[in-house]
Amino acid sequence: MNRTLKKMSLMRRMFLAIGILASISACRAADPATAPATRPADAAQVASKEVVLRDIEGVERRPLTSAENGKGAVLFFISHDCPISNSYAPEINRIFATYGGAGKFTFGVVHPYAELTVEEARKHAKEFSLKAPVFIDAKHVLCDRVGATITPQVAVVSPDGKVLYLGRIDDKWAGYGKSRVDPTVRDLRAALDAILDGKPVPTARTDAIGCPI
Repeated sequence: MNRTLKKMSLMRRMFLAIGILASISACRAADPATAPATRPADAAQVASKEVVLRDIEGVERRPLTSAENGKGAVLFFISHDCPISNSYAPEINRIFATYGGAGKFTFGVVHPYAELTVEEARKHAKEFSLKAPVFIDAKHVLCDRVGATITPQVAVVSPDGKVLYLGRIDDKWAGYGKSRVDPTVRDLRAALDAILDGKPVPTARTDAIGCPI
């Protein structure tokens, strides 16, 4: 009897170890050679402005279309169960508050997972106090239009549909499990500031770290 229990305990530990390793592999730091910031078609990337989706509150929106007289649309691609994504919720809200509004940018937060329910997305939005409209991109319509490959990742789309920026929010995460207290480079803010000033984005593509879509 004791041998049987010891054997079962050993099997449980083995399965637990396998599960932990699988989770780490699923949310590993994005290496430029295996998980680039953009898809192959990025060189000619143009996002359609006519994508129509309902947000998690049932409101019909055009997430790739800028508001009237706006400078562009900003889409944050996140995962509800990715620690790196969730760590950026406060900064996403700060950027939304700073750069949103008339004459600036429209915003959207995108879950690119078909298995996520609306109820789960609402719970997540409430838990992390997300202020921007939230979408579930079950068919990867938005992902494919802008070239998103990982979460968290952000795309900035111009009023005429061009992807002006695609990559990380900042460099707070130096690698998987390696985060700085404060970022040293704020790539997204630099891109938005440049667009507001009518200047080219200083670095249009950066490699993001997080969970592959």
